[in-house]
Amino acid sequence: MEVPREAISYYPEPTDALLEVRDITVTFGGVKALRSIGFSIPHGAVWGLVGPNGSGKTTLVNSLTGYVRPSTGSIVFDGQDLIGNAPQIIARRGIARTFQTPTLSTELTVEENVMLACETQAYPGILRQLAWTHLARARARAREILAAIGLAKYGSYYPASLPVGVAKRACLARALVRNPTLLLMDEPGAGLNDGERESLTTLLRKYHRAGITMLVIDHNVSFVMSLCSTVIVLSEGQIISMGDPKQVQEDPVVIEAYLGLVR
Repeated sequence: MEVPREAISYYPEPTDALLEVRDITVTFGGVKALRSIGFSIPHGAVWGLVGPNGSGKTTLVNSLTGYVRPSTGSIVFDGQDLIGNAPQIIARRGIARTFQTPTLSTELTVEENVMLACETQAYPGILRQLAWTHLARARARAREILAAIGLAKYGSYYPASLPVGVAKRACLARALVRNPTLLLMDEPGAGLNDGERESLTTLLRKYHRAGITMLVIDHNVSFVMSLCSTVIVLSEGQIISMGDPKQVQEDPVVIEAYLGLVR
């Protein structure tokens, strides 16, 4: 499908931008998965990203978090260039993410999975006594975040026994435990029923009010539209529309590209 307009970009004033993505291109084996992607997310915003399978959504998230290195362009987070940094370095700078499918270690309990994500667990080689001190702090922090998102009773459970909705929340707890500045969520609503999705929306709004900026990627367009103030639409690795939910829903280019998907 030919993209019916040139790639569009949105850049707020630099002082207002937490994340600035400029002219990002990602190529795999000669195929451009992303083509000149550009946008800037302001501090405190909740943005959404939609598009069909193969449009480049996950590739974009992987680029922002260091799992994929763009061929061209720049990514600046809170004034720091992210290109070339490993995922763990980017995480320490304040960006957390969730994945399309739960990524919990099956050999650890939910609590232990969340503990592993604590910043205090990222420094090996410290003295034994200091390690125990950090371990105790990590456990306390894990329990705190699990209680905050309604999973206190699941701390001793193993991932294989968890319903999909609970596993998704446990992965969200792993992302939230470091108090990120920016939270990137890849398909957080996938596999959830309407009640679980509504509960997730309420939870994400709570953490947004606490100051976390968010980028939400999901196939459920209604979920994204209800949660986000600005929505980006990708088609074949290119932005074809960007704006508030009403603008995107009424954009004839989006309607034509997705056959009324956002209606």
